[in-house]
Formats: sequence, C-alpha cells, structure tokens
Amino acid sequence: MNRLFQKNFEIIDRKIVEHRNWFHIPKTKAEVLYIAPHIYKGRDKYLPDGTVIKRGDLLAGIHIDNQKIKNMNINIKAILRLLDDELNCLSYAIVADTRFKDIKAFHGKTLFYPFLKREGFMIVDLDFSLNLLFVKSWEKMLRKTYSKNKIRKRVNREIKEFWITNDQLMDRRNRIGNEL
Repeated sequence: MNRLFQKNFEIIDRKIVEHRNWFHIPKTKAEVLYIAPHIYKGRDKYLPDGTVIKRGDLLAGIHIDNQKIKNMNINIKAILRLLDDELNCLSYAIVADTRFKDIKAFHGKTLFYPFLKREGFMIVDLDFSLNLLFVKSWEKMLRKTYSKNKIRKRVNREIKEFWITNDQLMDRRNRIGNEL
C-alpha cells in the first residue's frame, strides 16, 4: 500500500509541474529548481528590505525538482552546492531571458532557510493558517515519497517563507561577475 501511495504521489507531483507550466532555470548544470511565474492576488505584502508586493505584481515561485534530486543520489551538502549554482544562473537569467523581465520577486517555502539566508534571501516566518497546515502536510508527503533513507527523527525545524527581489539578484550577479 505504501508503495502505491508513493507512485501516485509522484504522478501528482509531475502533473502539477506540467499543468502549471513550470520550467527550469536556463543554463544550469543540474536543473534542480523550477520557476513558477504567477500574478500576485493577495493583500499588500511588505518584505524586510522595504519592497512592497502588490496585487497584480508578477512573482515567481521557486520549487525543487523532487524527481531529479531523488535520482541523483547525493547528500545534502552536494544539493546545497547545486542550489548555489542554480541561484547564480538565476541571477544571470533575469537579464538574459525575457521570461524573467517583469518578475518583481521570487519566493517559496522551505526548511533550508539557514542556507538561503546566507545566500541573500529574506526569511519570513509564516503565520498559522490552513495554508501552513497544507504546506507542512505536503512537505511530509514529499519526504516520505522521495527520501531513499528511512525517515529518522530530525530537528523540528519550522517551514519558513523565503523571498529575493530582482534587485537583490542583480546585486548577486554583479558580485559574481566581479569574482570571475
């Protein structure tokens, strides 16, 4: 029964990607992050750097390609190195690729927020809501489906929201460009 659940969940995961037209960041080596553009429909959101996200702004979600990560058979440190490469490519894509031209900010939810904070992302606590309960349940199903190892007791880290604006990505691009 558990195997059947996992197979069905993988199918659902793939269908979400297809239905929503998510795409990988251009020119990355591993293609482990999806970009999911969408129009913001909520109330004004004030980010820690002073940016205001308003109804009608074009945003993009960042999601991990669970299937790719599962098939890579690598440890967490290697995954973090891959994510660093993906973020570098994203900082170049916002200038070079027209799909990114009008995106105001990129966001998502993660347990990896300490890494993302070091990479320049703004980290925001999530308020308790039905959406948070859904995200926690979804994360638990993802771990159960895609983890090759038996799920062990882990530090009970809360899921947090991450944000990075187009301007912050431009700063990253300029910093990387100077290092090359």
